Amino acid sequence: AIFAMGSSSVALLDCAVTSIHGMGLWLVQKAQLSVERCQIHGCARSGAAMFGSSRAWFRNCEVESCGIHGICSRGTTMLSLEGCRFAGCGRRGVYAYQRCQLTMQGCTVTGTQDESRAGLEAAGAKPGDLVSARISKCNVLRNAGAGLRLRGSVQYE
Repeated sequence: AIFAMGSSSVALLDCAVTSIHGMGLWLVQKAQLSVERCQIHGCARSGAAMFGSSRAWFRNCEVESCGIHGICSRGTTMLSLEGCRFAGCGRRGVYAYQRCQLTMQGCTVTGTQDESRAGLEAAGAKPGDLVSARISKCNVLRNAGAGLRLRGSVQYE
């Protein structure tokens, strides 16, 4: 639905995003995204995917029924989630890996469908892929697999 690349900056406020064939929001390179009070739902792949050196801030959003992940963030990315709800996504609600810096506060992750995946996962495959995960006051419950998984090179609070 929305593809941001280069040094672009996108702000979404009080809107709904869906994608019947792919990702709802896709950020690459140095793109920046601010999302507030939005609904991201029914995306065939992930609700939002971030790569490269992109940065995103989600506040008071609902991410529901996405085929793979609610949000995934890989590379030298920065992802901030505040007061968001992730429900009924295929594999994971939130997936931060390979050098991502994740901050989550006051969020809920529930109802993921894959028994082999965690509802919320932070993963660094090797020491150079260190992931930073700061998670506070969140509810991770009623997921098909584990609730929270920290795998490999992960620094957490």
